[in-house]
Amino acid sequence: MKLTKPTLKQIIKESLSNQEIDAILYDLFSTGNGAQAEAIATSLKKNNFFAGIEFVNHDFSGAEMSLMNLSKSNFSLSIFSGVSLRGADLTDADLRGTFLIRTDLSGANLSGAMLNRMKSNRTIGSAINLQNANLSGASLMDADFKGGNLKGVNMSNTNAKKIKLVLANLKNANLTGANLRGANLSGANLSGADLSGCNLTGVRLRFAKLDNIKYNESTRWPKGFTP
Repeated sequence: MKLTKPTLKQIIKESLSNQEIDAILYDLFSTGNGAQAEAIATSLKKNNFFAGIEFVNHDFSGAEMSLMNLSKSNFSLSIFSGVSLRGADLTDADLRGTFLIRTDLSGANLSGAMLNRMKSNRTIGSAINLQNANLSGASLMDADFKGGNLKGVNMSNTNAKKIKLVLANLKNANLTGANLRGANLSGANLSGADLSGCNLTGVRLRFAKLDNIKYNESTRWPKGFTP
């Protein structure tokens, strides 16, 4: 007799205890099959099963986590190399001290997330939501957050050389002491942003909105630019 998916799901529910099912889901997630684990959890009516999960100092290299609800989860000190988090919900998540290498955050929601001291290399995140997130002291070299929402973000003392923030919303962002040397902020909204002590040498600011920005004598501007 050929087993249909609904029949197989029913057999799993009836033959395994709730604790055993949870253990299988956690194991799938920890071995890089997060999206599959969440699909199974949802089919078993374990909705938002991975929200608030805690995996500290874990290696997620190559994992598939697209569209997952990982809000308020703790992934501090973990490694995300070649990971897809496209469209994932990481609202208020703890990603402090994480390593992101060629990670895809396109369309992901990281509003209110803690990313202090995160180290990122060639991370992409078009249309990413980082509103009110804390990236203080992070390394974001060569990241691409085109069209992202970074309203109110804290990027103080970040190393964001050559970051791409084309058409991004950085209204009221804290960029004090940040190194944005060689970045592309063309068309970005920087109104109300604090650029005190910010290194903007070589930055492209074509069509950028700079209303009511804050800066001081330590702010370094692109050659020939007068604020």
